[in-house]
Amino acid sequence: MNGTAILPKSTKSQHAGRARAQHFVSISGGKDSTATACLAVERAERTGFTPRFLFADTGNEHDVTLEHVEYLARTLGITIETVRADFSGQFAARRTAIARDWPKELRRKQHTAECRAACEDLAYAEKALVREECDCPIKVSPPVPDHLIARAVELMQPTGNPFLDMAMLHGRFPGTKSRFCTTELKLDPMDMVKTPIRMAGTPVVEWVGERADESAARAAKPTIEINRCSWRAPAVIYRPIHGWHVREVFAIAKRHGLKPNPLYLMGMGRVGCFCIMAQKEEVRQTALRFPATIERIAEWEVICGNVARHANTSVALGERDEFVSSFLPTDKVPPDEHGKIRATIHRAVEWSKTSRGGRNFDLLNHLDEIAPAEQRHACSSQYGLCE
Repeated sequence: MNGTAILPKSTKSQHAGRARAQHFVSISGGKDSTATACLAVERAERTGFTPRFLFADTGNEHDVTLEHVEYLARTLGITIETVRADFSGQFAARRTAIARDWPKELRRKQHTAECRAACEDLAYAEKALVREECDCPIKVSPPVPDHLIARAVELMQPTGNPFLDMAMLHGRFPGTKSRFCTTELKLDPMDMVKTPIRMAGTPVVEWVGERADESAARAAKPTIEINRCSWRAPAVIYRPIHGWHVREVFAIAKRHGLKPNPLYLMGMGRVGCFCIMAQKEEVRQTALRFPATIERIAEWEVICGNVARHANTSVALGERDEFVSSFLPTDKVPPDEHGKIRATIHRAVEWSKTSRGGRNFDLLNHLDEIAPAEQRHACSSQYGLCE
């Protein structure tokens, strides 16, 4: 395990003669960002530089994670600054757009997988995505009735919760191929802190806890990445644990006397916000241990559905009788016996109780539900953290 976490000399030399770089460390409350924070603390102790630690509260964080972030700050002896997106200023424009656009027919290209793959050719991409001259089918949504438009305009008001406000403005929750939540709830609020510093001529170094073995996309990222800009100082993206194995991540935290986020002991693979990418077991464990989280998501599905064009259109056409926008991606939950594929959170919970394939009731899962509380909440770590 490489615990030095020192930027290469070549990177340092590129900033010679410029202002000393300001280092930022992103904190999520998870294992990887904790390991990254530990490395930053070690380097600060060794060299005397002063990193700043940022935590983005998406409005969908688990209370356990919020408490754990405070615990990390106390135990490591650092200050963790919390940033939070504010979308309240965007709602007036959205109300205007609903009143203007919903009375009109909406036509959208439904690009096939073959078409999207062909878009690697820039000439074809311009034809397909810009001029819409490909042969892909067009989905037509009829105009929304006036009384539903008036209702949606009235209900389109900010709630003060970043995650929910974001979903309302988009008229949907993030999806597998459109994870705008990361940019709008985490990266953009953090950039609000970093941009003035770069504008003043000071480069920033962003310490990010991303590891190659998490996904093919992350494996393709470099350990050091420099983003230059003609009108502000550069930003260096630094991934100090890029080549680490998960055991090394937990090891450095233990060396610093840190306990893992308690959610890791409860069967969770990720411990940030309740993610739209949640796996089957994570959905089940959340429903079993934190039913209030499931009910909160269910309320959000209704709130978002009330101001979502797709939900209003479906109700107007008689395809369904409720205004609901599914929190989880459509393909997360298998279709029911009627062919419905809407992955509402309550349907997802019922699916999470089934065995592989999503069709058969899992008796072992049922035994977990009826077990005494002290047994039901026993450790179920995916990472072998149970003692």
